Amino acid sequence: MSYPEPTAHGIAARELSARLFVHLAGESPVPASTAAAVESVCQRLRAELTATLGSGGASALLVRALHLATREHPLLAGVTVGNDPHECLTALSEAISGRSDQEAAAAGAAIFTHLFILLVTFLGEDLGLQPLFKFWPHLARGVEEIEG
Repeated sequence: MSYPEPTAHGIAARELSARLFVHLAGESPVPASTAAAVESVCQRLRAELTATLGSGGASALLVRALHLATREHPLLAGVTVGNDPHECLTALSEAISGRSDQEAAAAGAAIFTHLFILLVTFLGEDLGLQPLFKFWPHLARGVEEIEG
């Protein structure tokens, strides 16, 4: 399957996701630390998005981001967006266990790459990336360099 070339927002979103995962899971994350990092990010962003968009809006964006990430990384096929605030993504640990470190990290980052793209598309860059920069303000530095 062929995918369109990434836009400036897509390139920036991929870079932000990569920075976030290096920050949370380290330079060479193992699948277990990747799953923990993905779940932590998902819980924090979901809570923030729920306050802004409501529960249905936040869930809809996460479901769509997961669907798009699954197209790129089929190993995510069994993962779902959970209803429990303590488990944002169900079956993620199982989906990435036994995978290479790089494959697990790429799949996890893809979820948030697509979430960031959706947020910027629907809300604009300033408002769309606000939840990310609220929790991880150091990631805001250099975004202009990525897009410029």
